[in-house]
Amino acid sequence: MLTITAESLKSKVGREKAIFKIVEALRADEIVIAPIDQGFAYIADPNSDVAMAKIKEIKAMAPSSYFALLVHSVEQIHQYCGPTSTEQRLLAKEFWPGPLLMECAVLPGVIGSFGSDGSPDSLFFRQAVDPVVAGICEMSGPVVFSPILDADKNTIGDFKKLPPIAKKSAKYGIGVKRRWSKDPATIVSFSKAGAVIKKIGGVSEQQIRTIIPSVSLQ
Repeated sequence: MLTITAESLKSKVGREKAIFKIVEALRADEIVIAPIDQGFAYIADPNSDVAMAKIKEIKAMAPSSYFALLVHSVEQIHQYCGPTSTEQRLLAKEFWPGPLLMECAVLPGVIGSFGSDGSPDSLFFRQAVDPVVAGICEMSGPVVFSPILDADKNTIGDFKKLPPIAKKSAKYGIGVKRRWSKDPATIVSFSKAGAVIKKIGGVSEQQIRTIIPSVSLQ
């Protein structure tokens, strides 16, 4: 694994170079280690079955499981799920970047397994919190992600403590230091029937209801 250091990302030119290199790697079926809200995660191109299979093998994930996506903005949901609603846009404006996952039904005809052994009926989206990762999504489109966990199932936040298999498998690693969030994600699902809170995390039910008064709780 080649490390992209925090020092190299201090300048705009350095960030642009890093984004370009990582986008090239993702398009070449490589996986990359990048920061998310709670620590480090594997990211990959959602069109790369090779890269997604590699992540699933590393993590011993079930064949039917599939990956959530990081986006640059709420508009990037459109290509998979169609135009977003006013409620979705207001939620994103209020709580992104932050501990909110939005689940949206996949449009008919959208091709992609997103790591599954089938075709998912819905996808989960979260906004990239790191500026380099956000730049990658802006340049190349959404990326799938999967947190790198320690023995206690916590997301690893110390770059130096990444497991050997992670360092061996990734083309690049973005070695930044930051204050990680400890808030689990709140999951809000959207369908024709309305909005449903599937899991309460860092965004409370009351906060969701200030934007979507009719939201139900699963």
